[in-house]
Amino acid sequence: MNRVSESRDQPTSTRVGDAVKSTPTMHGCNVIRVGALAITLGIGAAMTATPAVASATPSDSNASNASSSAVHTGPNISVSTNGVTRVQKGTATAISDGKGSIAVAHGIDSTAVAGNTRCEVCTVTGHNKAIVNGNNSTAVASDGSYNTAIVKGDNSEARADNGSNNTAAVIGDFGYASAGAGNNNTAVVVGDHDSAFALVGSNDTATVVGDHSAANAFIGSNDTAIVNGDNSSAFAGIGDNNSATTIGDISHASAGGTVIDGANVFGSNDTASATGPNSVAVAGQPGDGYTAAAGPNETVTNP
Repeated sequence: MNRVSESRDQPTSTRVGDAVKSTPTMHGCNVIRVGALAITLGIGAAMTATPAVASATPSDSNASNASSSAVHTGPNISVSTNGVTRVQKGTATAISDGKGSIAVAHGIDSTAVAGNTRCEVCTVTGHNKAIVNGNNSTAVASDGSYNTAIVKGDNSEARADNGSNNTAAVIGDFGYASAGAGNNNTAVVVGDHDSAFALVGSNDTATVVGDHSAANAFIGSNDTAIVNGDNSSAFAGIGDNNSATTIGDISHASAGGTVIDGANVFGSNDTASATGPNSVAVAGQPGDGYTAAAGPNETVTNP
């Protein structure tokens, strides 16, 4: 285990396989949106990186759209259940398909989709729920059964799809949450300019409380990534039973496997915890059963 303690305004570079990427704040970061269908094993390297790469929040340019749409008058609400539109007023859009499906969109140019198409491995489809309360926001619950997508905020998106019993929720503006490509995955963000991914596996959890932060749990099962702070990130995945927890600002925790020479190298049963500010903890990447704990202004890697 390597431990470095130092005082600095931002974390030093965080090792991810052979690649070295800095951990900048998310203000003005370049945004890469990745939907559940686009996740493959080959993109692990990009999303194990820092929040600037891992996040997928909607563009701030939508804010201008919201301002221009604000001139619309009257209610903006759409409700669709079991494939039938029940209410349609203003510019909101709700689409449902399948038994027990519920889609509710409330806000200027908001969209809610609850569908059941394109799930080849599902034994039961339907009962999906998508709810939006905000302007220029989108919730999609589809391609499976008992998926739930909820958005409360402007210019945000939540997707729960490609599996069953997945939950994605965004409470805040310019947020993105995606849970799916498996079963029983949960992705939740509370704050502004955040992202959370729980994908390509089952029983994965990614949660963020703060602003400009990212949590990613994917390519594996029973992985957990938790962030409580601003401009921070956590990654757990490319393997099973990994846990990464970041508490504090401008900090990062990674546990599990990594990508080396373009290939996923798996790691399991790794635990990383970073308690900031300005802390970095890396466990495994790759390797099994490693633990790394970093305090304020520390960088800890194991092995």
